[in-house]
Amino acid sequence: MAARARVLWETLQQQIDHSNPNIDILLCDLHILDREFSELAVAAMTDMLAGRWKPGRYQGLPYALREFDALS
Repeated sequence: MAARARVLWETLQQQIDHSNPNIDILLCDLHILDREFSELAVAAMTDMLAGRWKPGRYQGLPYALREFDALS
């Protein structure tokens, strides 16, 4: 599983436009079925629709990681 996640992470890092200020990729130590993941997705979408979203807004969450190697 970790190998597939690493490939996805590396592909996203290679393919996104890092100069676009409206793109923010949040690396989290969560499974898509975790309650925290769904709460994060809802919060991000709600903030986007309300015009409150900003890049880095969720980086301080306890499960947000800076580097892929920090995944357990």
